[in-house]
Formats: sequence, C-alpha cells, structure tokens
Amino acid sequence: MVKIPQSFHEVAKLGSSLLTTGLLLGILLNLPSISNHYKLAGKKLQDQEKLASAEEKYLQAIKLDADNLDAHYKLATLYEELQDFPNAKKQYIIAAKGGFMDAYNNLAYWYIRENKNDEAIDLLNQGKRLLEKTEQNFEQLTDVEKVNLETQKYGIYKNLGWARFKQERYDEAMRYLNIAMATAEKYKEYIRNPGAAFCIYSQVLSKTDKPSSEVKENWQKCRQLIESRLAVGETINSEEDEWLYEAKQQLNK
Repeated sequence: MVKIPQSFHEVAKLGSSLLTTGLLLGILLNLPSISNHYKLAGKKLQDQEKLASAEEKYLQAIKLDADNLDAHYKLATLYEELQDFPNAKKQYIIAAKGGFMDAYNNLAYWYIRENKNDEAIDLLNQGKRLLEKTEQNFEQLTDVEKVNLETQKYGIYKNLGWARFKQERYDEAMRYLNIAMATAEKYKEYIRNPGAAFCIYSQVLSKTDKPSSEVKENWQKCRQLIESRLAVGETINSEEDEWLYEAKQQLNK
C-alpha cells in the first residue's frame, strides 16, 4: 500500500478549502445581481396583477440584498395596491433613507394626506437637495435618466406646493407649483398625474386676489388633464376625483 505523505493531505485540504471559499465568495458577489433578477420578476408579476406572487419575489430580492432600494420601493407600491398602507410606508421609509428619490415623493404624499405637512416638507426638501445635486450633471445623463429626473422634479415641487397650500403659505405654494406646472407641460406624457399641479394651483389662486379668468383657466387645465387619463382607461386617486368634481363645479359657474 502506497503511503501518501502528510504534506499531500494538507495541500488537498487547503485546495478544497480555497475552492469552497472561492465558490462562496462568487455567490456573495453575485447576490445583488440575483436580487435584481427576483425584483424584475416581481415587477413583471405586479404588472400582470399577480400581486401575491409579486410580493414573494420582492421579499426574496430583499432577503438576498437588503440594500436593493428599488425592490423596497416596488414592494411599497405593491402594498399600496393592496391598500396595506402601514407596510407600504415602512418600505418607502427604508427606500427614502437610502436616498431613493421616488420614495421621498410617495412617502411625502402619505404625510400630506395625514396632514403631517411639516414632516412632508422636511422629507421633500431632502429629496430636493438630491435632485439639485443630480441636476448638476444633467448633460451627462442618458435620455431615459433625464426624463426620470424631470418626472421626479415634478413630483417634488408639486408636493411641496400642496403642503405649503395646506399650511396657507400661498406665495411659496405658487412658486413651487409654477415649477411643477412648467415641468408637466413639457413632460406630461411621462408623468402619471400631470393635472394635479394645476388642480392645486387653482385652489391656491382662489385664496388670493388673482383674476377669476386665471383661476378658471387653471381649473380647465386641471379638468382636461384628468379627463384625458380617464379617457384612455387610467385610474385616478381620491384627491384627483375630488379635484375633477371641483373643477366641473367651478367651470359651470
């Protein structure tokens, strides 16, 4: 019987250990990629309205990579669809704390609905600073990134205007809403609710000494943009439904 030197055993053990370590390291390095695979699968299922299956995919994505902020954000949007608002807000908070721009807007929206306007403004100002930092490199962005940035800009300024309106700080509200409306005019086909800024602006104007013709002009824009979405089968939220009703009332005077 051939006796294998002890040194050979040690080398074999070392080789096996290195191989195992290499495999584990490879898996760990690929976890973000695998996590994104689950996130994309979840988004596809969510688009197909298979929400329970989509939730499983998003949770798996987060389990593999807790820093996958887009997975947290998309899971939050899914919980909104399920009207599970506590869990939606929890996921938005995680995404926002990680600097995920869209989460600032969506979380601020819920704060405004709950009349937590100070909290909303603090959050939106954080998002605004991130926005301004990104805008410094605007020309280096791809076309898709530029459009995404403009839609985020619309949301931040629209929500800032809405929160200031609810605080009765009308001059500030108008300043923010003017920026939002200018963005909506240029990028309305990419913005989910371009009429919202005009609806809020109309309400702000009604609290000032602006001419009634200007107020009606903005109510008309509010109505037109909301009805154009309904005409193609899109859904609107409860605020937009109220604003559309108010627009019709004001325009029939």
